Amino acid sequence: SGSSSGSSSGSSSGSPEGSCVFGTKLAVYPWRLTSESLVRACEASRERMRVEQIELAQLHWSAANYAPLQERALWKGMGDIKERGLAKAVGVSNYGPKQLKKIHAYLAGRGVPLATCQVQLSLLSYDELQKEVL
Repeated sequence: SGSSSGSSSGSSSGSPEGSCVFGTKLAVYPWRLTSESLVRACEASRERMRVEQIELAQLHWSAANYAPLQERALWKGMGDIKERGLAKAVGVSNYGPKQLKKIHAYLAGRGVPLATCQVQLSLLSYDELQKEVL
């Protein structure tokens, strides 16, 4: 269904320090045009993980550059995922600062905290920011 699940260490969803957080990244596919389609993808991921609630659901990347009209529906889907209890926390991955501010404001307006922002860090696409960090 276009989502991937994995784990990362840390305490982004309130888990004790040193424990694993199991989450899922929900892909932004062109056919995922509605908020409900993103919710269904999260439900499918939850079923594959065999859990009642996912600890962290992340929107894998922004659609702003190639499908800007899709973006708001995906943000709504992330808010719905949190409000329906499908995930303890929601976040984003590979979002730039402009889109990060926009989704943060949108979710905050719904009372949904944006728990994580996973930035791209790759030795294969090394840029100035990464040189500073590493």
